Amino acid sequence: MARDCPKWAQAQLHLRSEMREWIRGSISRQRRIPWQGGHDEGTFTSAWCGYALLSGDGDILDFMRWLREGYLRWAERHFVHGYTPRGEAHHGTETHCIFLTRLWHLAPEDEATVAALEDGAHHVGNWVDGVPAWYDWKHHGFRSWCIGTEVVEAYPPFDYQVPDHFKFLQFVLPTYLATGEERYLALCRDY
Repeated sequence: MARDCPKWAQAQLHLRSEMREWIRGSISRQRRIPWQGGHDEGTFTSAWCGYALLSGDGDILDFMRWLREGYLRWAERHFVHGYTPRGEAHHGTETHCIFLTRLWHLAPEDEATVAALEDGAHHVGNWVDGVPAWYDWKHHGFRSWCIGTEVVEAYPPFDYQVPDHFKFLQFVLPTYLATGEERYLALCRDY
């Protein structure tokens, strides 16, 4: 590290070095663990995205794509129509609104990520036959706290709204940006 640069610059360079070591160690450990279905399995990478853009470290994008492929293989066996059969507004959304959206921002041309985002987003506005309605267009809100592709508990005590419901929009809006499908933007405006 250059001793003649200001202390703040030395601190930033030191932080970059610490981030690089943390990320490399995490990738090494995590590559040994297949996706297991937890809601936070991809979210830990969200702190890496700024570093990836700053440093150009391609290993981060490669690892996040590897993680996405593990998620997709797991989801094929455990999800229905690309989303949890029984979920809720806080945890059920996190793979889509935290992990997949950040991966899309790093590589917007990646069709597999866009498809995975859309697998969740097309449920939010009730655009899949055979899946219970999640959104009430007449009342401009979600029908329940408990929302999934097989179960929507739209009755007391589950039929309420909280700020966590915005997490659905956190992946619907990037899906609009990725696809240009106006229905996604219309849902965000309606809500």
